[in-house]
Amino acid sequence: MPTELLQNIMAFIPDAEEAPSSNVLPPIWHAAVYNTAMLIPISQTCRRLRQVALGCPTLWTSLTDGPPARARERARMFAQRSRLAPLKVYLPIGRGVHEYDLTGIVEGSPSLPWPIQELHVADLPSRNTIEDLELMFTTRPQPLLESLSVQFCDNPLNREDQYHFGVPGLAPEHFPRLQRLSLGSCDLVNKDIMASLTHLALHSITVYQVHKKIESILSACHVLESLHLEQIEDLFSPPEPPPEEVTVHEFYHQTPAALRSCRGLRRVALLNMYGYLASFIVSLVLSDQRGLALQLHDIRTSPNPAVPDDLLIGTSQLAIGNYLYRRNSHRPSPWGITALTRERTFRATATVLEDAIAPLGGYEQALTSVHELWLVDLPPGYEEDTLPEDAALMLKTAIASMSALETVVLANHIQLTEMGTACPSLHLLPDIREAVPWPPISTLRIVYAYTHALAPPLDLTAILEELASGAYDYLEHLVLEIPPSFRIDAGDIERLRGNFKTVEMRVIDEMPEIALPAYCVEPAAWPGNARESWPCRLW
Repeated sequence: MPTELLQNIMAFIPDAEEAPSSNVLPPIWHAAVYNTAMLIPISQTCRRLRQVALGCPTLWTSLTDGPPARARERARMFAQRSRLAPLKVYLPIGRGVHEYDLTGIVEGSPSLPWPIQELHVADLPSRNTIEDLELMFTTRPQPLLESLSVQFCDNPLNREDQYHFGVPGLAPEHFPRLQRLSLGSCDLVNKDIMASLTHLALHSITVYQVHKKIESILSACHVLESLHLEQIEDLFSPPEPPPEEVTVHEFYHQTPAALRSCRGLRRVALLNMYGYLASFIVSLVLSDQRGLALQLHDIRTSPNPAVPDDLLIGTSQLAIGNYLYRRNSHRPSPWGITALTRERTFRATATVLEDAIAPLGGYEQALTSVHELWLVDLPPGYEEDTLPEDAALMLKTAIASMSALETVVLANHIQLTEMGTACPSLHLLPDIREAVPWPPISTLRIVYAYTHALAPPLDLTAILEELASGAYDYLEHLVLEIPPSFRIDAGDIERLRGNFKTVEMRVIDEMPEIALPAYCVEPAAWPGNARESWPCRLW
């Protein structure tokens, strides 16, 4: 067998390293690291396979943690076998390891330099480890390092409510190519390295006057494109805003000016923080950018984050409904909205639907330009566990005000026990017997694409009864999209044809979703096996 073919086969053997939990590497962070140690036994099988394995340096460029006692030996082995090729290193050393010897990682090989392209260190457990890591940063320049993530151990606060660890001493001259930085559970004191960053993620950080530190850091980020802030809190913040009088928490009522350094931002995600802090950060980072995606998820307590008045103006596509966390079926699916304009995209999620769609209430003008509406996994009106009355009324009012609405998409692609069968229903659309005038809706798309494990038959009885009532006679065109394994009663199809001018059947392999502009995501930065829905990931 040709050597090149054997090398290609070997490249598929190492498993991708994934963080076992969100406190090891934030879910938005992509660590393209593989367990290359799986190749070591193959290189010891026979002379032929050893020659093939050692003859391809790129097979040995991904180093993950192993037994601490062998850290020095493995570091030297990979440094030699990679032959100066840039390395990707992932050290989740918090997995029950109290003292991890990083000496081998720091020294590498005495005869070879050790260039690192990506370095991800998770759950740092001891001060000795911190000292070794700082020694690496301060004494050994890494001219090829582009991506760095450092996650300190959980609950690192001491008795004085201060972090044991700060950001390691990163000197810009030591890391001229550093572009992506992720920091978790540490103090925010070093901003010298921020000027070159295009991607910044801060996770699980609780410090005093955190808003001032965030503002200081962002003011130094002159080429930043993506920002992800999650579980950021002020150390002494009460859960609710204090009265209007001046207090130590005066930033509750501040609206700071937008930072000029943030004008290059394209993707901003704020997760799991209080509303007043989210509002403060939104005011800092949003100005006159064109081609910007803003996400607000799990924002706690009132007031709701203030968004710019023009953020939703010109919305052409709008999705409202339930969003699935595909990688964790046990995690509750949040309610949310996605609003697309030509130059802005806004997504917000919340535990209850009323909070998710609340931003629509203050921006009625934005709804007048919507021409395509997605209603995603909303329960039908006749189910016992249907939408709360207030939420249903808010949705009906919003839909009725969409004066340019042409297409409605009823998308059902997850099976939620609280939703019964989630059969398609028109009950949220305007009833021509009550609403005059109604939007010029003419096209209805029904997308029904459950997973293979949960595939109940598509029941059209309810929607046929709704059509027969005459309340939705303005609908002229129907597009029905289902997977190839689904079957629909032929009689139901004929009855549908009697209610529409045209009926089109489409067989789909994957669930269609609202089309996002290119600036929302960076596909090249995603793991190849990622099945996470867009609310959880920007880059």
